[in-house]
Amino acid sequence: MWINWKSYLDYHYPYISKVYLDDSDMDAVNLRIQKRNDTLNVEGHQYETTFYDLLVRVIHPEIGTSREKEVSLKILDFLNEQINAFMKLVGNNSELIKQLKKQLDNLFRVNGDKYLDKFGEIASTVFLMQKFGAENLNSLEYKFEKEIRGKNSRDVDLVFSDKISKELILIEVFNVKLDYKRIMNEEGLLKILNDKLSKKRKEKGLDSDFLTGKYKYRLLQPFIWIFDIDTIFKYNDFLRTLNIENILPILCLRQRSDNEGRIYYDCTDMINLKK
Repeated sequence: MWINWKSYLDYHYPYISKVYLDDSDMDAVNLRIQKRNDTLNVEGHQYETTFYDLLVRVIHPEIGTSREKEVSLKILDFLNEQINAFMKLVGNNSELIKQLKKQLDNLFRVNGDKYLDKFGEIASTVFLMQKFGAENLNSLEYKFEKEIRGKNSRDVDLVFSDKISKELILIEVFNVKLDYKRIMNEEGLLKILNDKLSKKRKEKGLDSDFLTGKYKYRLLQPFIWIFDIDTIFKYNDFLRTLNIENILPILCLRQRSDNEGRIYYDCTDMINLKK
């Protein structure tokens, strides 16, 4: 069945629609969804939620439980709000919005739970723009090795310019997935974080001699999805004071609820995280 997903986004989530895939990509998306759905009846196949599963629960509320519908609705509301915030912050700068669309491309592909990484990127981008000043955002998906590696250049998610010196600051958003079962104490948590952050810096080449002499800072922005909020609160004081060279304070996406029990999402850093 061929579905025009953009028409649903236009109605339910107009700002997501502004950075959605081009019409020419729709056939590939629908084909991939059909292939994924065909495997769901295969014994032993592991089900992975996609962006489209969230959207279907909004379009067809009879599908799934009331809790699944509420979660889908609110997380997509959050994404729509973040994209809207980005557009307002950049003053509808067409080039930056074009770059955002490219950055979020993988969000709309049928690729299992990898779409969650893009939620982390847009939430971190908006948070950092509010922190460092939207006017200092130079570029998204910046290829920093182009002059030495050409089209094979590695890239980072964000480039800001220093307010005073105007030197460029590279920032890579890194979605950190913590295995809570392995975290027994603060030392164990620090080791896991150090291992993951060091591996990411090496993968991106952020400590190479080429970058050290060319860019003022080469930073990682860790981002954590808090599904086990009690575990994170257990180490909140430790995470709040965590200071690792070239690592920005950890950001996290929280699932919260208001006085009437309705859930919503927000993004904050660990420094300001409170119960």
